[in-house]
Amino acid sequence: MAPTKPEKTNQLETDFEHLVQMMENLSKQVADSDATSRLTERRLADLEAATQHDEASVNGEVRNHDRQRHDRRND
Repeated sequence: MAPTKPEKTNQLETDFEHLVQMMENLSKQVADSDATSRLTERRLADLEAATQHDEASVNGEVRNHDRQRHDRRND
């Protein structure tokens, strides 16, 4: 293997440092994306729970209203 020229070595080091920096940036982006996904999933779960609670409340109010109407008819 022929000896490497100093400028070629410097370019390889610069390229390597650039690749390392790119990998660090990508790793940070992936971590940020994962955090965003977890927050989004948690928010979606909260919204689904609230929707189910609202539906249960509405269904309970409808049943209660029907029961009251039925009771008035039986009086």
